This record gives sequence, structure tokens and C-alpha cells, in this order.
Amino acid sequence: MLASVVALLTIVLPFAADWNATHLYNPQWSGHAKFHSAHTMALGGALGLLGLVWLWRPGRFVQGLWVLAIYWLKQASALLFPGLR
Repeated sequence: MLASVVALLTIVLPFAADWNATHLYNPQWSGHAKFHSAHTMALGGALGLLGLVWLWRPGRFVQGLWVLAIYWLKQASALLFPGLR
């Protein structure tokens, strides 16, 4: 059940965080920056949906967890890059 909540958050949170005036609709952002924002939203949606499907498919629970972990571990890895803290 908790893993399903994480999957739903993986689908929804990127859109909630970026689909607004400070990110996707920010006129000060370049097209390239908006591309990366859109990419993050689409990737979160796709991995969250795939993770949710696999969590509930017999024999695929662990794969579903890994799919969800990939997104969040990659988000956390951004802290290792210069200038992103």
C-alpha cells in the first residue's frame, strides 16, 4: 500500500512542482530549461505509472519498487552537481 502511495506521488508531484509560473511558465527560463522541466514531469509520470502497474502485477512487485526508486534516486543525485543546492 505504501509503495502505491509513492507511485502516485511520483506521478503527481513533478507536475505539482513544475507546472506553474515559477517553472514551466516562467518567461525568464530558456526553452532548454523548460525542456528539462517538461522532461522531469514526463519521466515522473511514466515511471510512476509503470511502477504502479508492476506493484500490482503478480511477480513484479520488486521491479515496481526499483522503477520508483530510479526516479527518486536520480532526483536526489542532483544534489551532487555543482550549483544545484
